[in-house]
Amino acid sequence: MTKQNAIDKLISVASAEVGYLEKKSNSQLDSKTANAGSNNYTKYARDYRTFAGRQLPGTGLV
Repeated sequence: MTKQNAIDKLISVASAEVGYLEKKSNSQLDSKTANAGSNNYTKYARDYRTFAGRQLPGTGLV
């Protein structure tokens, strides 16, 4: 993969995430708009915890 291909892929993935809303609980984390709320639940925090083995500060996931 060239540097430009990597940049294009990153932009493509990021663009696909536009419109994702924070959730009020850990339900439906993979939906862009379902269960919208302001309790700091996101699929990004869930995935970070899964792969890093620890929680991001300030997230609702425990």
